[in-house]
Order: sequence, then C-alpha cells, then structure tokens
Amino acid sequence: RIVKQAKELKKDKKACLINLSANLYSLTNVLMASERYEDALNNAYEAHKIDKELKNEKNIITGHIQIAQILAYLNRYQEAETTYKQALQLVENLGDKQLKGDILQHQGILAESMGKIGKAKKNLQQAIETFSEIRNEESMFQTYNLLAEFEERTQKIDKARKWYKKSLKIAKSNNDNRSLASIKQKIGMLYQAEGESELKNNDRDAAVILFEKAKKLIEESLTIKKELLDEPGQ
Repeated sequence: RIVKQAKELKKDKKACLINLSANLYSLTNVLMASERYEDALNNAYEAHKIDKELKNEKNIITGHIQIAQILAYLNRYQEAETTYKQALQLVENLGDKQLKGDILQHQGILAESMGKIGKAKKNLQQAIETFSEIRNEESMFQTYNLLAEFEERTQKIDKARKWYKKSLKIAKSNNDNRSLASIKQKIGMLYQAEGESELKNNDRDAAVILFEKAKKLIEESLTIKKELLDEPGQ
C-alpha cells in the first residue's frame, strides 16, 4: 500500500508540474504580447526548468525557441544565437523536421537583425529545404515570403520577385485567394518600384512596361479582394 501511495504521489506531482509548465508558458506569451520581456524571460526560464525536470525533449526545445525569441526582443542577440544553436542540436537528436525548420527560420530572422546577411539567407534556405522534406507548404510559403521581404529590404528586386512567385505558386495550388491577392499586390509594387527607378534613369519606355505590369497585378489583386468581400459571411 505504501508503494502504491508513493506511485500515486509521484504521478500527481508529474501532472502538477506539467500543468504548471503549461500555465507558465501561457503567461509568458501574455507578457510578451504586453512587451514585458524581462518578466516573460523569467517565466520562460521557470517553465524550461520544469520541462528539464520532466525530461520532455520536445518542450525543452520549444522552450529554447521561446527564450531565444525573448532574448532577441531584449537585443541580447549573442545569447539568443547561442540558445537557438542549442535548440538545433537537440532537435537533430529528436529528428523533428518541423521543429528543425522552425528553428532555422528563427535563426535566419535573428541573423538579419545581427547584420549577418549571408547567414540569414543560408538559414532561411535551409528552412525551406527542411520544410520541403516533410511537404509542409504552409511553412514553405511563410519562408518564401520572409526571403522575399529580406531581398526587398536589401534592394534586390529580382530575387525578391523570384521568392514571391514561389509563394504565388503555392497560393494558387491551394486556392488560397486571400494570400494570392496579397502576393500579387506585393509583386506589383516591386514592378512599380522598378518603374520609378527607370524613370529616374530617364528610360521612359522601360518604365512604362514595368508600370503596366504593376497595374495588371494590382488590379488582379483588387478584383480578388472584392470577390472575397462579396462572399457570404464577410
């Protein structure tokens, strides 16, 4: 009977710790949304400590990711980078491709913040390769957009358009009209920016061609958006 009671107590303790960890992570998310990052970090560390005690490998990895995100918000980039590396090492052992892709994506975003342009691109492209292995088109779509926005910020319009077109292909295949409208608008705006650049270079003919491409895509985007508004329940 004593052994049985001991087992029940151990079971109850584990259930309480699991519940406490979940509550701490939920509170951490609320604190992050409120931009109370120092408090969020303390909560994340507490939850992470519990997950280590429980030896929950997946939660330990997601805890690393959350902690690294908060550290990045606090501009503690080196610590964030180290934490992501630790998470990546753990996920390799676990073999979870989705988590691996998520970490690589986060590493890419962090690398850009740190001014490590080459590393940022490499991480995001590795994320795409990883998501492709498990055929997760939603995550691929998201990462294509991140790469496109990254190239756009560095004024590499052709490369940005290439990534947006990959996103466009996924949106079309999934009949995702909302995303389709958004991406068409973004590509149109890239053509418009190129047209304005050609005007500054006194090449009016090239500018007109680019403006026509921009107009066509933006009009298509608006048409889709109007159709979405006309759908029942909108």
